[in-house]
Amino acid sequence: MSYASLRITFYESGIGETIVIEFPNDTIGVVDAHPAGRSGRGDILDIIGQRSVEFVCLTHPHADHGRDLIKIIHNSNVREFWHSLSPISLFVYYLEQYATFPSHLKHVATSESQTWAQFMLDLLNAVSQKGLTDRPFNESHKPIDISGVRLHFLAPSEAFANSENKRLIDALSRSSTEPLDPNDFSIIMAVEYGQSVVVLGSDAKHKAWRVAAESFRRANLPKAVGLKIPHHGALNAFDLRPGDKHPLPINCWHLCRQAFDAVLFAGTTAHPNKKVHKALSKRPIRLHSLFHLEETIDDPNPLRIRFPEATVIRRRPRRPQYSSVTFVIPYDGDLEVTFKDAA
Repeated sequence: MSYASLRITFYESGIGETIVIEFPNDTIGVVDAHPAGRSGRGDILDIIGQRSVEFVCLTHPHADHGRDLIKIIHNSNVREFWHSLSPISLFVYYLEQYATFPSHLKHVATSESQTWAQFMLDLLNAVSQKGLTDRPFNESHKPIDISGVRLHFLAPSEAFANSENKRLIDALSRSSTEPLDPNDFSIIMAVEYGQSVVVLGSDAKHKAWRVAAESFRRANLPKAVGLKIPHHGALNAFDLRPGDKHPLPINCWHLCRQAFDAVLFAGTTAHPNKKVHKALSKRPIRLHSLFHLEETIDDPNPLRIRFPEATVIRRRPRRPQYSSVTFVIPYDGDLEVTFKDAA
């Protein structure tokens, strides 16, 4: 009996991410979605076409991972909305992200905070209007089976999710709280098909990978053949301490085969971190970046700010190398990687 292949496509989205999973039955799942940046990704609705969308997943409450999810929900046949927090917690989380800076840039910070809060309001409103099934996930959830593909949820931990839900609800009756990093809520997902596994690392920070590794072990999964590098290769997604001086560090590659394929979203010259890039280059990894990593073009003061004693350093974003990278996964064969060049 022959089975259709599973396809996981990573689309260039500037500083954000867009991942589309095409299941063997021709339905799809969308893990994060941000409008295209500087390449020919195309409109997200053209990518989806007339196919049914099993789920849209916001891996964590950051706008650069979810703006296009709103468009998908309003215009496509979507069944479920996946995330790592309850809707009220998602909403309260962004209300508490208001930042006050005692400087000339206070109005900029206020405007940015309002914009990101509005994103969450728009997303939750779209979910409500369309009557989507709402499903929060953490590592305690059982795998979901879609057309022979098993989706495993490796992180965040159930204990963390519960404690953060409580903290956010308590925040409603307090004048101030200690906000956490949205990346701490990142869903780490393992996509299993036949004998192959691909791990989607979201923007998970390094502490989450110890949780993910234990979840991976309990699920008795084979080592992954493919990986979405976490957090664009940022330093906080990796534990690069020497193993002879610290307890054995656990990183995303410990869930993978010795040699595997990895995709990197890195839309700015700040990503990947130089130390991370060096650590990745020491391993037998076939690293597929959606952007040219070797380019560095500096503009020391792009906003032309002239405040006394102020220094502004910003680099122009990298040029896209590909508009998409696709993992093609046969049921009983080896992973193949295809590329679509940037426009």
